[in-house]
Amino acid sequence: MESGRSYATAVSQDLVTRPTSRIKLRPHCISFRTATLLNREGIWDLLDKIKFSTTKLQGISERKGNLLEATCKTRTDVLELQEKLLKVECVYAVHLFVTDKTTVAIGWTPIPLENDRLTRYLEENYGKVHAIKRRKDKRGMDTGLRIVVMAKDVLKENPIPSYISVDGYQLYVKYNGQKETCKYCNETGHKIASCPRREADFPAPTSHSKVGDNQQPQVENVCHSKTISKEVLVDSLEDQNVTDQKLPANAAPDKDLLQSRNKPKKRDRTSPSSNQPRPKTVSLSKKQYAVTCKVCKRDGLVLDDTTTFFCLSCKETQIVMKPCCGDSEDRWLELSTAKISKCACCAEDLLRLPCCKEFIPECKQPDALFDCPQ
Repeated sequence: MESGRSYATAVSQDLVTRPTSRIKLRPHCISFRTATLLNREGIWDLLDKIKFSTTKLQGISERKGNLLEATCKTRTDVLELQEKLLKVECVYAVHLFVTDKTTVAIGWTPIPLENDRLTRYLEENYGKVHAIKRRKDKRGMDTGLRIVVMAKDVLKENPIPSYISVDGYQLYVKYNGQKETCKYCNETGHKIASCPRREADFPAPTSHSKVGDNQQPQVENVCHSKTISKEVLVDSLEDQNVTDQKLPANAAPDKDLLQSRNKPKKRDRTSPSSNQPRPKTVSLSKKQYAVTCKVCKRDGLVLDDTTTFFCLSCKETQIVMKPCCGDSEDRWLELSTAKISKCACCAEDLLRLPCCKEFIPECKQPDALFDCPQ
């Protein structure tokens, strides 16, 4: 290697001078993807499923991932294979290397909207539809995206705008070579944010300040270092009027007065009194109790009148329990499906009544009957 020449430079120069050959036109080739990775036996099963004869194929190559490339013997065979692959739900991203058709993606489509209705609308307004199918996810659920195959010549003569309306539903359209249109006026060259027709239909509100008979217009106070004196500046700040007095050459305005004028006024803070409105939230003024979640063991706080507690960590709704003996300030949580609990103060068993769902102390009675306190 020559001195002073790096390895990257040498490689790049060799690549430039190296002769390259590339297949530019592949009219008999088609590529497609499958929902799952297929082996050779799976590929033959797919061809048998769509009833496409292997005698029309030169071969199928496996590319990276689930991408497959098939080469047919004639142009008619590859067009037939494309038409059959578009009807298979587990096959998507079907593309011809040299094609006279375009795949049109239509989104925001309602699930109940039938393909026949969408096909009829497109053929009435733009041109013939060769194929249409619903795009589904890995679990087989409809995603609301429709894939339509139309001829390039048809779309060139009658281009579909970026937004169409079918049965009162607004849908968006996207395909290769499409000129994006405005969502408001369907014109090219701009978007809805800068649409001139929308600005004309909905002009921006303009505020014009009107001066009444008894009002005087405000005069903006402009301080010049050699034109306004200190006294004149004070008068202008109080009365909003500037006099014609002039400042001597050796005088200067008061800087502290100018700074106090520009500072915002502070609101006077007064102590709360009985005639002031109460705050919107009273949780800080009430007593709080510490509790622990029964599922994730995270700590939380509840108020005295709180009956249920929702844990944001485990997404469980639990019951706030109170002691059955005395006025103890202990609180604990119990699952909403629990039928028995234990008092945190006296360790007495608490049973849940089926009528009112309240927990009461267990009664030591021979007949095991409980009277609902409510």
